[in-house]
Amino acid sequence: MTQQDCQRIASGLVREIVELAVRSGMPRMAARVHVDLLLSEGGRRTAAELTRRLKVSPTSVSVAENFLVQQGFVRRKRAADSRRRRPRRRGRRRSDRTSPRGNGRPRPTRSWSGSRWT
Repeated sequence: MTQQDCQRIASGLVREIVELAVRSGMPRMAARVHVDLLLSEGGRRTAAELTRRLKVSPTSVSVAENFLVQQGFVRRKRAADSRRRRPRRRGRRRSDRTSPRGNGRPRPTRSWSGSRWT
């Protein structure tokens, strides 16, 4: 059996597994992403790798990932070498809480007293 034969058989099996998942109710792109993750070494791929391997748009991969996460099939994990900024914690920024003079002391609070701010 040649290497081409093995690749042809493997791709046929992957298509059959995807079709089984689709028949059971999973969206086709989510099924393709899920099967690719299952067959990868360590079960991990970045969204960019999935986009490149499946030859689809990043949006398609993102929608499929969201579906798989919501259904509990996969978990998202930030890559250690990611350059993306972490989302900021809810609430006010430090610059809003401190004095405009930059001395690190809390900004004086103002309160409403009847008809004017004090």
